[in-house]
This record gives sequence, C-alpha cells and structure tokens, in this order.
Amino acid sequence: MTKIKLKAEPAKAAVEHFLSLRSELSHIKVLVRGNALTLTSTDEDGTVYPLARMKRKSVHMWYLEMPTRSGWEPTLIEGTEEELMNVLIQQFPWALVFQEK
Repeated sequence: MTKIKLKAEPAKAAVEHFLSLRSELSHIKVLVRGNALTLTSTDEDGTVYPLARMKRKSVHMWYLEMPTRSGWEPTLIEGTEEELMNVLIQQFPWALVFQEK
C-alpha cells in the first residue's frame, strides 16, 4: 500500500484569502514547505520572523505549532486551516502582531 504524501500548497490560497479579509493582518505572508504552512512577518530591514506554523495531519486536519528559540513547539490544537486561523486570532493575537526591530 502506498502512503499518500500530504502537501500544504493547496491550502495556501485559502489561508491567504482569510488573511486578506482582515486588514490588521495584511503584513502576514504564507510560506509553504512540504506539509507545512508558515505564517511570517518581515520587518523594514528584510528580516523574516516566523509567527506560527500549521502542519497537515490528514486531508482536512492540521495542527498548530508556535515558534520558540530552539524550533517549533506543538500546541496540541488541531482543526481545519480556517479553524486554526480563528484560534490564532482569538487565543494567540500577540503572535500575529507586526514584528518591528
């Protein structure tokens, strides 16, 4: 039996659309790498800051990770990409703030 590789690319447009509907989140960009969508912010010097990461667990299920100094910390929060974006806005609003030096 062949294992299906889960890709994040198809969900990128949905997350970008979600962000585009909220002007206060216009600074956030979405990067794709394998099965992960990483939300980032870039300061005026071009330094990219990771804000949060969603990793695909199954076709419709993702889990949320938050950045730390040493990598990514799982939050144990799972859901669709839209549900995780709502969780970020409601429970982790500080993580989505524009990063300045």
